[in-house]
Amino acid sequence: MKNHVKTLAVSTATFPKHRWACVVGVLVLSLALPAVVLGQKSATDFLNRGNDKRSKGDPDGAIADFSRAIELDPNAARTYYDRGLARDEKGDYDGAIADFTRAIAIDPKYAEAYLERGAGKQVKGDLDGAIADYTRSIELNPKNPGAYTNRANAKADKGDCNGALADFNCAIENNPKFDAAYYNRGVTKKSLGDIKGALADYTRAIEINPRYVSAYCGRGEARCDKGDCDGALADFNRAIELNPNRASAYCGRGNARRDKGDYTGALADYDRAVELNPNYFVAYYHRGIFKERQRDLDEAIADFSRAIILNPKLIPAYTHRGDARRGTKDLDGAMADYNRALELDPKCSPACFGRGNAKYDKGDFEGAIADHTRALELDPKFVLAYYERGTARSFKGDMDGAIADFTRALELDPKYTFAYNGRGTARSVKGDVDGALADLSRAIELDPKYAWPYSGRGILRGDKGDLDGAIADYTHVIELEPKYAPAYEYRGYAQIQKQKWTEALSDLRRCCELNSGDQDYPRLQIWLIRARLEGKVAADKELSAYLDQRGNVAPGDWTSKIAGFLLGKVSETDFFAAAVSPDAEKERGQRCKAWYYAGMKRLLAGDKTAAAGCFRKCLATEKKKFMEYGFAAAELRALVN
Repeated sequence: MKNHVKTLAVSTATFPKHRWACVVGVLVLSLALPAVVLGQKSATDFLNRGNDKRSKGDPDGAIADFSRAIELDPNAARTYYDRGLARDEKGDYDGAIADFTRAIAIDPKYAEAYLERGAGKQVKGDLDGAIADYTRSIELNPKNPGAYTNRANAKADKGDCNGALADFNCAIENNPKFDAAYYNRGVTKKSLGDIKGALADYTRAIEINPRYVSAYCGRGEARCDKGDCDGALADFNRAIELNPNRASAYCGRGNARRDKGDYTGALADYDRAVELNPNYFVAYYHRGIFKERQRDLDEAIADFSRAIILNPKLIPAYTHRGDARRGTKDLDGAMADYNRALELDPKCSPACFGRGNAKYDKGDFEGAIADHTRALELDPKFVLAYYERGTARSFKGDMDGAIADFTRALELDPKYTFAYNGRGTARSVKGDVDGALADLSRAIELDPKYAWPYSGRGILRGDKGDLDGAIADYTHVIELEPKYAPAYEYRGYAQIQKQKWTEALSDLRRCCELNSGDQDYPRLQIWLIRARLEGKVAADKELSAYLDQRGNVAPGDWTSKIAGFLLGKVSETDFFAAAVSPDAEKERGQRCKAWYYAGMKRLLAGDKTAAAGCFRKCLATEKKKFMEYGFAAAELRALVN
């Protein structure tokens, strides 16, 4: 029976297919069997010939000879054992287990038969039965390192990694030069996060056996995990030299090349791995991750789907396919993938996290918060989950909860730029301008090419009267995101407060070019600037054309009232009457705007005194977050000076 193969979900290394049972000297032992003769050939003759055929790769011929030997001598435990080995080589695990069971019935102290039957049970998924057989084999032969190694693998499969380590240690104590025990112990240590210990075990396995391909692959993976891509490449290159047809070595090298930024080389390696073994699901999975990072989402989905077909229980493939589907806006498909991952493992925190993100995208903020909370229960150090839950809480208006989440994310990762931006935004909403400015500035320090903190800081600087600082920040946003309309809009508003009319007009026009949707307030300001610089005729014509193409609007639409007032179609009395609302706060905001536009009409008419009075009434509303408040303050300063 081949040593059971333990494969981590995304590992490129596999366990070696060693045979632990002591089959050396089978032919010599076979001579001791009773020679029951039929015609010219005895049971021993068929047994020996069967073993010869087995050694030459003819399991079918071997099974036929072993069966003939059993007919001649049905009580020879060794013959059942050897036929079990041949059946195992053909993949007939049920037949192999039956033969080992018969061998044990004949000889209850047959340690090797327990060992091989345990391996067969392990392949069949009967881990408890396998462990019981390995344990009995160890009781009969406490010095067999292979039995400890197989039991360790079965324990690792059950999640008992500490028990597995204890068995690997026993195997090594019994045979300090047992390369496979070091290798397997390294795999287990790596799964526990002990990368240093894993590296030491892989290295020891290689010292014992310098041609141990799996050990080079394992060490290459561990080196990748530590960020030693050059060391990893050296290991995978050596593995490929030793076995140019080892698909897992190409896949591992592809990961190392990907992490070094050699994307062409990485893709070539993944393709080669798939070419060598079209059923190697790990290669499809890693190639999918590579394509996902390259934003080739459709191709990534295809690779994850192929990996899932080959291994329907590959949980990370479902979570990554969910992420890729979310990236293509297929939120229902993403949800289905996350749900499937959670069906397979209800404690899969990445699936909870991903599903929470999909719910967020669907506007289900409560559901998003619930899933992110579950992800954090499963993994209390899941930084991204704190960030995303904080974002969802922000959208629900729970700024205190959001700030707490962003703060926890920063405690875990003090250089997490997004968390500084999120906390800065939440602090801004809470009115903590200084705290917000500090957070946004820190985000910019950490990543000067991250546009959004500049945008938030620009708004705060404008609110504090630092118009030059605000304009500088909006300019940075435009340099980084040239098609981001709000940056042009808000820079235009800052230019208005500095009374740089030409620059403001240029920015607001560019905003309208980029944003075919909500152009209402930029269009109102364009009218004011053009009316100031060119007169009302051209300004009226442009604003009227915009209103015509707006189509049907809701009755009482406030923008229509403002535009109608500017165009002379709504009287000032009716305009202020339209500002009245049952909602006192809403009315205060609309009166802030009304007094500003009333002041501008008087200013354009040349009545500076009346204009100043209107601007003062605008400021009296204390709606300091409104652009019109800032515009009125700027106009009043200009009039006073």
